[in-house]
Amino acid sequence: MALLKQENQSSAEQDQWRTVKLVGSKTAYENFLKEYPESFYRDQAISAINNMPFNSSPNPGQAFADCLVCPDMMVVPAGQYQRGSNQDDEQPINTVIIAKPFAVSRFEITFEQWMVCATLANACQNKTPSYPINTEILSDFPVVDVTWNHAQEYVQWLSSVTGFNYRLLTEAEWEYAARAGTTTNYSWGDDLPACDVLAENGALYDDGSICPAKAPYKVGSFKPNDFGLFDMHGNVWEWVQDCYKDSYEGVPVDGSSMENCAEDNRGLRGGAYSSNPHYLRSANRNWTKPDDKSFIIGFRVARDIE
Repeated sequence: MALLKQENQSSAEQDQWRTVKLVGSKTAYENFLKEYPESFYRDQAISAINNMPFNSSPNPGQAFADCLVCPDMMVVPAGQYQRGSNQDDEQPINTVIIAKPFAVSRFEITFEQWMVCATLANACQNKTPSYPINTEILSDFPVVDVTWNHAQEYVQWLSSVTGFNYRLLTEAEWEYAARAGTTTNYSWGDDLPACDVLAENGALYDDGSICPAKAPYKVGSFKPNDFGLFDMHGNVWEWVQDCYKDSYEGVPVDGSSMENCAEDNRGLRGGAYSSNPHYLRSANRNWTKPDDKSFIIGFRVARDIE
């Protein structure tokens, strides 16, 4: 009878069950039971839920993942910092207060992570990564050619399968996370980056001579900053939530995003493998249209801590 019952399950239900097992989150199993309350897989889903470790409020400095295919996250502590510099659109320098801890993906979102959303959940656009030169594309390379709007699709999908609020970092959160308690140009100090994965100041950039990078490295190739975050300097530009304003006049100082700008340009931070070291500084700002995409633009995600 059990075999007959399993055979009678719809192909849609079986496909959904395979996806749920791959995702492996509590919310994914719960959503499956809501859709198929009398499923052949009901007992397995209930058992998975009951035996699943669950921590909605991890502590600062703690790494975690909310599902088997979710990005590795790191909890960043509450605090404050001096945002900006005396250069161009990085003025005026002001104090930003981050009142609550929040989680940040330890790495830029990878091609493999994106494709789970695209091929299994059909919630993100299917895409083939492109770089300006022929290079072997590995699953742990950062996904590129994603618009700001594409990144919103991914965080909405993460939120739906985990039950937690995933989103892009605000620009204020991004700089706070990149600085990791420092006041220098880079999280390691004021020394220019070195194209050396073993160096304390290692990062991927292109100065035309010592480090003529032509494509990104796999995520996490260089050492993390003091918050345990990788590739905050270089590799690929990262989308942030905020619209872009050409100064910090009138921009929120509580860590929230700027959403009232003359034009709907969206912020980019961190520099890329094609960038001069100047653009890798913690304070550096960039922008483009939310529907623009490029082989030097990717993103990482944030998650609210309850």
